[in-house]
Amino acid sequence: MHYILILQTSALARILDAARSSSTRPPNVASAEKHKEHLNHLDASRISLAKALNDTEGAIASKQAEVTQLMEELRQLEESDPAAEHELDATP
Repeated sequence: MHYILILQTSALARILDAARSSSTRPPNVASAEKHKEHLNHLDASRISLAKALNDTEGAIASKQAEVTQLMEELRQLEESDPAAEHELDATP
């Protein structure tokens, strides 16, 4: 009977050790606080990138409008005939 209690105690000790090691955070895994800090940092980066993207898209739209306006001005200049619009002085 004493021998059976020793075996049971030994088995329970192994189970306890296994439970301890499985419930202990491995050293390569960040603590809950560090994990939360990292998520906050990533969220701030995401917001910053979204703002930068929005600003860049706005700048692109502005430049596209400018190019469109310049293309229209170029078309008008190419179609115009400055000589026809003014009387030429034909005196020698």
